[in-house]
Amino acid sequence: MYIPSNVTAEEFFKYYCTDEKSIRYLDELNENEKNKILELKEEIENLKEEIMFLNDENNDLKMEIKKSE
Repeated sequence: MYIPSNVTAEEFFKYYCTDEKSIRYLDELNENEKNKILELKEEIENLKEEIMFLNDENNDLKMEIKKSE
């Protein structure tokens, strides 16, 4: 079923969500959104770890510079 991207949720329920196929379509959309959110959370965690690692490296370099002065 093709649904234009500019259809609001209210319009969807009023005009399109009349059978089980439509409800399954909504469930699939919800599952896709949930998966996207989980992927983004994982990416955020990976970026946090990378930032912490780079911050530690930066601190190590600062200490080396202080020692060499």
